[in-house]
Amino acid sequence: MNPILCHFVRYLFQWGFLILITLGCDSLDRVQVTAVARVGDSFLYRSDINLRFGSFASKNDSVVQVQNYINTWAKEQLLYQQADLNIDATVKKELQSLVHQYEVELYGQVYKESLVNLRMDTLVLPEQIQQAYENSKSIFKLKEPLYQYRLLRLPLDNVDRSEISMRFRRFDSIDRQFLDSLSFQFSTYHPWDSLWISRKEILQDIEFIDGGNLDQYFKKRNYFEVKDSLGVYLFVTNNRRDATERAPVSYVENTLKNLILNRRKIEFLRNFDNEILQDAIRSKKYETYVE
Repeated sequence: MNPILCHFVRYLFQWGFLILITLGCDSLDRVQVTAVARVGDSFLYRSDINLRFGSFASKNDSVVQVQNYINTWAKEQLLYQQADLNIDATVKKELQSLVHQYEVELYGQVYKESLVNLRMDTLVLPEQIQQAYENSKSIFKLKEPLYQYRLLRLPLDNVDRSEISMRFRRFDSIDRQFLDSLSFQFSTYHPWDSLWISRKEILQDIEFIDGGNLDQYFKKRNYFEVKDSLGVYLFVTNNRRDATERAPVSYVENTLKNLILNRRKIEFLRNFDNEILQDAIRSKKYETYVE
């Protein structure tokens, strides 16, 4: 071979070898920089740590948590690698089948949930809620009484007390606007007499009502003025439902809505399962060979 050509080939070879070594070292350096632990051929990377942990209360806290996580990962990997070497091949095959089946089910479940969120109709109309309520009479029995009331508290020397009292008792739409405009004067204001409130909430929220006098106030619809050293409560009882009575539809509205959506979801998924199977049969993507 021509001496000049031989020298050129040797030169290329030497430089190529140096480049390979440099690339190999660079790759190794990247592994050493990004990897935080190794067990056999398995590496735990810094990105895994970042994905696992968001933020820490302190540096010491981060060191302890990260080290515990690395140790746990190492023990799991050591156990897995030992098991992989020692478990019977038949058992290993069964385990791999179970892992694959779990993967298939998990992927399918996540995909179905995404379809439900994207495609299923989630609008529930009031008449649908009412119909569901009528069809479920037996399952909405109260376990404790419920009450409706409105309440406000104002100082004893309030100059508008008589008009406030009159409007609070009558409480038409104009009265409601008037009282709302003065609500900054009230230390307590609960105008929502269509809401159903539990016994426990009544006892917690209304200072002059306790377990001994609650039934007296809610025996029938009535108006009360209750004074203490700091002010006067204006209190109107609107309605009550006793335990074992049927729950009001407004009180169980969210439950009814969830019931409707759950039924709708079951039907949606049933139809989807059937459609995906039929589409696969029509496109010959799915075939059976059982005689």
